Amino acid sequence: MTDEKITQYDVEIPKEEHGSLHWEEHKMPANCSVNKALAHFKHKEVFGWHLAIVIECEEQLTTGQPTPEEKELIDRYCGELASHLTKENNALFLAKSMWNGCYNLFFRVFDPYVSDDYLKSVIENASNPRELEYHMEQDKEWKFTKHYLTPFERTEVL
Repeated sequence: MTDEKITQYDVEIPKEEHGSLHWEEHKMPANCSVNKALAHFKHKEVFGWHLAIVIECEEQLTTGQPTPEEKELIDRYCGELASHLTKENNALFLAKSMWNGCYNLFFRVFDPYVSDDYLKSVIENASNPRELEYHMEQDKEWKFTKHYLTPFERTEVL
């Protein structure tokens, strides 16, 4: 992260609208929930950081998908993480994918220091249901979102 000055912006945050993507990779199914409202978001420069979080499942089926119990536990954990990260509109939920025993959460971030501090505190807390890893990188052009948002860019904005 760089030491850039944070500027105030007046931006209307779109209400999350979820779409689904499904594909197969190495003969394993992948499922993804995408906030398709971001496909037409006008103020992308404000959320110029890309945050990726990886959580590995401990219990999975032969398809690489989590068992129902594991899915419930990790979905709840992902919800808690998303709630904290998106607090005060510091981050926008982009997508959550599940493939080969791993949950991947993606966010667009305004102030990377706020998200970084929060995730460091989560990692230091030994009572988390699953370990996580994360990576945050500046991406002012939103290049890292193309895989998720491109399928929804062709839909009309109402």
